[in-house]
Amino acid sequence: MRRLEAALHRGLRMVQLREKGLSHEALRELALRMLPSTQAHGARLLINADIELAHEIGADGVQLTAHQLETLHKRPAVDWCAASCHNAEELRRAEVLGCDFALLSPVLPTLSHPGAPHLGWKDSRKSWPERRFQYMRWVG
Repeated sequence: MRRLEAALHRGLRMVQLREKGLSHEALRELALRMLPSTQAHGARLLINADIELAHEIGADGVQLTAHQLETLHKRPAVDWCAASCHNAEELRRAEVLGCDFALLSPVLPTLSHPGAPHLGWKDSRKSWPERRFQYMRWVG
């Protein structure tokens, strides 16, 4: 929490809570601890993948997984809806679903997924020829 507070004091305005290893209850407790801090600094808190938890605690939104992009037929009813994308087709689905922005990754090799394919700078740009919404390329 000290690192979060320091980042918020430096001007961080959007936080994604992505802790896949936590139980639902532990994730909920962490989110409830983070929310007052993000709200006090005018920052947004997005919950990774768990739309119900975002609603339950009053988070600002969700970051959808690539799997959720495949299965959802409409945008979740949240203020901010983001998507994790790994190719042009997932970016297209995020746009059709009405996401506010997408995170395209991995651009470069990552320590968390050694040996996994990555897009590279050139191909990551090709994935985004005529998109109308914001996206970010995640290096790793």
